[in-house]
Amino acid sequence: MIKELAKLIRPYPCRIQEPKTPQQEMFKIAYPRQSSMVEESACVILPYFKQKYPMTEDKNGYGLMDYGATWALVENILLAATAEELGSVVHIPVKKEPEKIKELLHIPDGWYLPTLVILGYASPDAKVPSQVNATVENKVRWNQW
Repeated sequence: MIKELAKLIRPYPCRIQEPKTPQQEMFKIAYPRQSSMVEESACVILPYFKQKYPMTEDKNGYGLMDYGATWALVENILLAATAEELGSVVHIPVKKEPEKIKELLHIPDGWYLPTLVILGYASPDAKVPSQVNATVENKVRWNQW
């Protein structure tokens, strides 16, 4: 099933030749590997949620509640995978990928897939982008911006 799923994921060209930020470095490494990361993985989790309200629902933000809860779930999966010394990555389905995945898996209408969670053991020679040095001092604001 993972191989069939991987066929639906397009590798994206990356026009960044000389990355200037960790994010650009990540794009350069990951964009061309979108399909192969899925194909070579040990496990792919598809965290679908029942979409009760449209994402654009302004009334009390209900449309984003389940979406936000799903991303909290994804973060917990990524943290647990890291604790188990697994490699992990997410792929946000774009263009026709969500519909094609729904067709492949016979997902009923009304269910939404914000991302694919891809798990496995990292290759010993895997390229890893430099990490942003996130600290409380440079990321947290206290009582004012």
